[in-house]
Amino acid sequence: MAAHKPVEWVQAVISRFDEQVRITHRIRHCASALSL
Repeated sequence: MAAHKPVEWVQAVISRFDEQVRITHRIRHCASALSL
């Protein structure tokens, strides 16, 4: 579908990956705070 626009596809994947990393980081931070 977006084969003619690889740049937009890559940016979309990166943005999704960045969101997942932020969410995972927050969960780990909260979990470590609760374990204390």
